[in-house]
Parts: sequence; C-alpha cells; structure tokens
Amino acid sequence: MGNKVNSIDSSREVELNAALELMHFAYRAFTAGPDRILEGRGLQRVHHRILYFVGRHPGISVNGLLAILAVSRAMEKVFSAAGEQSEHLWRGVMSRIAGMPVADDPRS
Repeated sequence: MGNKVNSIDSSREVELNAALELMHFAYRAFTAGPDRILEGRGLQRVHHRILYFVGRHPGISVNGLLAILAVSRAMEKVFSAAGEQSEHLWRGVMSRIAGMPVADDPRS
C-alpha cells in the first residue's frame, strides 16, 4: 500500500482548492473588524496575540511568552521595541499598549 499522507485525490482537487479559497476569504472577513480596531490604536495582529496571552497568563515571563508564541521575525521586532531588559519594563510597556496602568506605574 503506497504512502497516501501527501497525496491529493485528483478527482477532488478542484473542490479542495475551492474550499481553501473560501477559508481564505472567511478568515479575511473574520479578521477585518478586529484589524480596524487594532489599527485605530496603532497596533497590529502581532500585538493582539501578545496582549491576549499576557492577559490570559498575568504572571508570564518574557521567555514564557516567547515560547508560547513560537516567535517569528515580526514578533522579534515587537519584543525588541518593547525592551527586554527587565520584567518591570516589559510589563510597563505591555500595559501602556493595552491602555491599562501597572500597579507601580507612576501614571496610576
């Protein structure tokens, strides 16, 4: 019996390609509204992913977050801009992006 893991049933190729296209358009429609909201705050999807996991895991370290996110080049830029010198600085930057004061933030 041959390896069928990477084979495509040629009789269904057109149908499968059409399904992939529909998934692309559905994803684009699904993310359009949130993308506009993020853009209005000067943010991108990469920032949203960071904020989501920081919100779900409030005590997460920078390295823990990097591991969860499986950081790409785009993420590396965000982390570099945020400054990774200390957890305090990291939390302050992320809280400012989210628009929420940190407990020991002078703005609070």
